[in-house]
Amino acid sequence: MRGKVEWYYNLRNERGSLVRTDGATVYPTLDYERCREGIDDLKYVCRLEQLVATAEKTGQAPAERARAQSLLRRIADNIQDEWTAYTHGGQRFPADGFDVLDPEKAAGMGRLDTIRRALAEQIVALQAALR
Repeated sequence: MRGKVEWYYNLRNERGSLVRTDGATVYPTLDYERCREGIDDLKYVCRLEQLVATAEKTGQAPAERARAQSLLRRIADNIQDEWTAYTHGGQRFPADGFDVLDPEKAAGMGRLDTIRRALAEQIVALQAALR
């Protein structure tokens, strides 16, 4: 068990930990789930960047590549470099009016899930165009 959650035990207490334990059972916290979702988001972005690089290298799928590059650029451009703008300034990511958000989808799925969906759809479209 120690090897699976060693980072937890290195904290020596549960205060500030991303997990809680009850005997041998480990329970994730909301912060743990947020971190996991952030890692998943990064995987989507990295995968799309890899596909763009492949399309550039092979000269394939110029239209889908351009759409993917545009999406990645819009996401990057909407990230505030000063993190305290989110924690202390009340700013949200993505910024209000972020044009990748379909208002209908965002209302039903939420803002971040809508961006994840846009990334996933672009990954699928670029993969199909590269075949």
